[in-house]
Amino acid sequence: MQTSPDIKAWLEGLLTLMQSEFAEFISHIPQNQKDVATHLKDWSPKDEMNHLVFWNSIFIFNVKARQNNQPILDPRNYLVMNDVGWFENKNKTWEETQQSITKVFDDISKLIASMSEDDLVDAEKFSLKYSAKPKPFIADMLYEVVDHPLHHILGMYEKFGNAKDAKAMLLRINDLLQRSEVAAFTSKSKTKVEKYLKTV
Repeated sequence: MQTSPDIKAWLEGLLTLMQSEFAEFISHIPQNQKDVATHLKDWSPKDEMNHLVFWNSIFIFNVKARQNNQPILDPRNYLVMNDVGWFENKNKTWEETQQSITKVFDDISKLIASMSEDDLVDAEKFSLKYSAKPKPFIADMLYEVVDHPLHHILGMYEKFGNAKDAKAMLLRINDLLQRSEVAAFTSKSKTKVEKYLKTV
């Protein structure tokens, strides 16, 4: 498959944007919510952030496992894994949480740099093979870096009554998803963002 020379640059730009959206969201968390106690069945904002880091860490682990022909962690057990992630991270401070966010984005960036462009976009070259119809790396990355975080961050913006910053975030992400060189891979994410924009 012939790929655009801009694919890696676009993915790096996406990572940079989403890392900044994590930081932007954290800066808007009311102080009384930052100090909320963590609870397994009623997550605090810090729990939500650590949950997203946890799943991106699993994504990284599974990509490396596939590259080395090793067993992956099956995401279909996500309910059990959510609880495991909560227990692993419930005692983290905000400083530790923010350090984890930085590390996970750095680690995904290193993965992208280490892979060929075909491996990034061609499921026949590389796939996590989560389902009977393999998806390319870029599709799974879009889910973990954009779709999944949006679900949680928008829910928290709504909880805090902050529609203005939620909409601004969606517009920034939507702008990046419109790039022509990735149109073949971003339709699902674009549809979700457009749907969210109608509700904020």
